[in-house]
Amino acid sequence: MAREVIDLWLDLSNAANKRRLLASIGTLVGMYDIRITPRRAMRSNAANRYYWKVIVGTLVEFLNDQGQTVDASEVHELFKAKFLRRPIASPTTGEVIGQAIGSTTKLDTAQFADYIEKCRAWMLDMLGIVIQDQQEFDPATDQCANRRG
Repeated sequence: MAREVIDLWLDLSNAANKRRLLASIGTLVGMYDIRITPRRAMRSNAANRYYWKVIVGTLVEFLNDQGQTVDASEVHELFKAKFLRRPIASPTTGEVIGQAIGSTTKLDTAQFADYIEKCRAWMLDMLGIVIQDQQEFDPATDQCANRRG
């Protein structure tokens, strides 16, 4: 019989929440792995829409206008490869044996904002493309203020 998995997201600065946690754990019988980790603020839906509509969408449009045939997922992979790549080293020799490319879904709010800024700066430096600030983006219309027409 499978054991029950208990997923809890609690503010442990609240005494009642701590009591609930201890009560939940107190009902368990047998061996369990228990891990408590701080909760990270994940990117907002608005930041996600800005990334896909403005950052990725602008580069897709630019490249397609230049004769390339790319879609949003390919541009997303390009950005991840440029800015979320990290070396993997052999534990025995320390030699770099490959590269891993991270996932944007694992970035917290600050990390995702930094990733977006790297994408914007690269587009400006390499291609001369100016990308509007996220503050100018209206997720309700999927447009930046100065792009409305």
